[in-house]
Amino acid sequence: MKVGSEYLVRRINHTSWEALAKSIGVPSTNLLDRVEATVESVTATVDKVRQSAIDEGLEESVVHLLADRTSVNTFPDPRRIRIAMSATPLFGRAALPLGL
Repeated sequence: MKVGSEYLVRRINHTSWEALAKSIGVPSTNLLDRVEATVESVTATVDKVRQSAIDEGLEESVVHLLADRTSVNTFPDPRRIRIAMSATPLFGRAALPLGL
């Protein structure tokens, strides 16, 4: 999925989220609220599935590896994005990489 003009998660920053919000016609704070809720939901679901898979007898090391690959660690952290968007940059706009 493209966020702003970026496809690579590690390259998505506050400017990417602002561009996406503008392109779909919502305030950036509303978009970040939605992203944050989604990240929290995915995290909770991954944790439940992880435990269920272990309870069913799947190899723990494999389950943990798969869960880690699909967890919040693969998503941009909306809290860091909010901080960057509210920061007063020294020169022009803040350009913090906030993908991971």
